[in-house]
Amino acid sequence: MTAREVIKLACEYLGNYDLLKVTELGGTETATEAQQEKLTTMLTCLNDVVQTLALMYMPLKKVEELSSSTKQFEFSKFSKPVLQIIKVFDQKNNALPFKSFPEYFTTNAEKIKVEYHYQPAFASGYNDTLDIVEERCSVRLLAIGVMARFYLYQGLYQEATAWDNMFERAVLVANAKGHGAKIKKRGWY
Repeated sequence: MTAREVIKLACEYLGNYDLLKVTELGGTETATEAQQEKLTTMLTCLNDVVQTLALMYMPLKKVEELSSSTKQFEFSKFSKPVLQIIKVFDQKNNALPFKSFPEYFTTNAEKIKVEYHYQPAFASGYNDTLDIVEERCSVRLLAIGVMARFYLYQGLYQEATAWDNMFERAVLVANAKGHGAKIKKRGWY
C-alpha cells in the first residue's frame, strides 16, 4: 500500500475533491501553495499514524541472520532500526540467552538468527510503500488515523476526538483475534 492511496481516501473524507486532481495524487493539475501545504501536512499525519501503529498496536517483526567472532552484535548492523529483541536462536533454532546493552547485545554463539521488532521507515513521497502489517492494516484504517491527526494539527479538537475514537475502534477490530468466528450450527430440538 502506498502513501498516495491513503491520502487520496483522506481527501475524500475531507470532501476536498480538488486535491485529487493534483499531480502528486495522480491528477493533471499543479498544486497551489495552499494545496501543497495541505498535502505535506497529510503526509506528516500519515507518518505519525504509521509510527503509532508500529509502536503501540501492531509491531513490525523481522528475522535476520548475523555473525560476529566476538559474540557481540551491534544494533547499527541490523537492516532496520531495532526497537526490541524478541528472541535469539542458534543455527539449529535453539533459543539462546542474550544480554542487551544500549548499542549492542551479546550471546554465546557466533552465528545467530535474531527475531526483533523494528521502527518503520518514514514515507517521504506519495509513491513510497508504507511499512505496516499489511494483513491487519487497511487503507481505510490509515485514512481514519490521518483524519484524526489532520484535524488535531488544524486545532479542530472536537473533530479530532471523533476521528480518533473511530481510529481506536478500528484498530481494536483489526487486532481482534477471533473476528470471523462462527457459532456452531444448532438444531430445533
